[in-house]
Amino acid sequence: MRLQLSAFLPLLFILILGNRVFAAAAEKPKDNRVVKDGMLVTLDYTVKTPDGKLLETSKGSQPLKYIHGKKMMIPGLERELTGMKIGAEKHITIKPEDGYGKLNPNAVQEVPKEKVPPNALKVGAVLVGTNKDGSPIPMTVR
Repeated sequence: MRLQLSAFLPLLFILILGNRVFAAAAEKPKDNRVVKDGMLVTLDYTVKTPDGKLLETSKGSQPLKYIHGKKMMIPGLERELTGMKIGAEKHITIKPEDGYGKLNPNAVQEVPKEKVPPNALKVGAVLVGTNKDGSPIPMTVR
């Protein structure tokens, strides 16, 4: 069985999440279909800090794919993409509680400096670790 792409969603979105800004490149809408539950959505994205520093992008690699309505994305982003026309452009701001949640003071850990890459030894640097199941965990240097 071959899975076919239900919708290709090249779009522009800016997502401000705490101290991170997510953005993606856009094309003009190709049709009148809209993003809805059960639809396979494909999008390119760029993640930047509010001051414009690049954190992550799909440019030059594979676009992000997910099934809309299956809670595969943060709630605020999925809610903002619902009903969006395929190929449309949108700027989005997501509150922390609609993203990964507010900062949990119990989640703050001290790490010896020698375990941190030299280029990340500055406040605000974002690192990505992995948890026990191998999924990524973003970390911010405080």
